[in-house]
Amino acid sequence: MDKIDIAVLGVGVFAATQLANNLMSKDQSGHMGTLLRAENTDMQNLSNTGNDNSSLTGTDATVIPGIALDEFESRKYKVRFRYPATWRKNPRYEDKYEGESGFFEVGAFEGTGDNIDEAVQSQINEDYKPYGTNPIVRRFVVDGQPARVIYSSEDQPDFYNDRDVAIVVQYPRPVQDEDKSYDYVVIWTLPEYVPLIISTLRFVTQ
Repeated sequence: MDKIDIAVLGVGVFAATQLANNLMSKDQSGHMGTLLRAENTDMQNLSNTGNDNSSLTGTDATVIPGIALDEFESRKYKVRFRYPATWRKNPRYEDKYEGESGFFEVGAFEGTGDNIDEAVQSQINEDYKPYGTNPIVRRFVVDGQPARVIYSSEDQPDFYNDRDVAIVVQYPRPVQDEDKSYDYVVIWTLPEYVPLIISTLRFVTQ
């Protein structure tokens, strides 16, 4: 895909960084990992009504011209979204791109019907606690679909240190891959890139 200037997109690194700074504070070691609970909603307080109440669009963001973006598109996972053009595909992974400033990786998982909160809870409560013991979840709507963003807690296992944040979006229709059916796409990344990804993510023709 052609590189796209972020001034055209309307989503800037400044806006992404500002959101990340609002959500995070440093512990004594300087690690950016403690989310301010007042800014978010934990899983115990999430209702199942589907009344998602947050969204991000290009008009919400402050623009810094001159930051080039590429567009990632996956026919397997049926999504496309934009990311910094300096990131390159990691050949050891099927759908992971990374650079000095960050990364993203795409996957999918089965759910329990169309209840995204239960699906996210099941991911959080895996025995190995990939997001730590006290992650925080925020609600969003992405391309018209229910979405959740999981922010890992400080006690996240080191083995999963590339799972800082998980963006989970419910598919309009389950996606078939060989003999499996997936209800949710998940994108792992860093907190500062959540606004960019969720404001540009679109589902492609299934």
